[in-house]
Amino acid sequence: MTAAGRNQEAMSAAYAGRPGVSTEYVDLTDDDSIAGLAERLGQVDHVVSTGSALARGRIADLDLDRNPVRRIGTTDDIAQAVMFTVTSTFLAGQTVHIDGGDGRWGT
Repeated sequence: MTAAGRNQEAMSAAYAGRPGVSTEYVDLTDDDSIAGLAERLGQVDHVVSTGSALARGRIADLDLDRNPVRRIGTTDDIAQAVMFTVTSTFLAGQTVHIDGGDGRWGT
């Protein structure tokens, strides 16, 4: 498994000592950075991105009133969604947007 993010030092610290986990640098706001990560990784089985297309800024500063569920997703919320998509024997070749009930992605 590869975990990637903008802060390589924080990523390395978060996954230190976890067997089978490597870390990489990527900045989701930079197309060249994304392309570089793809080139370094080669073929991948699954991609999980917790980057938001709608939220901008620090989590502490987000306006929860704009979020229909009035809360930030937890690691358990994300883990459940990821496990559903990667273990389903019926779901394949799909991009699944988990939006916390926001609905802006459509159906």
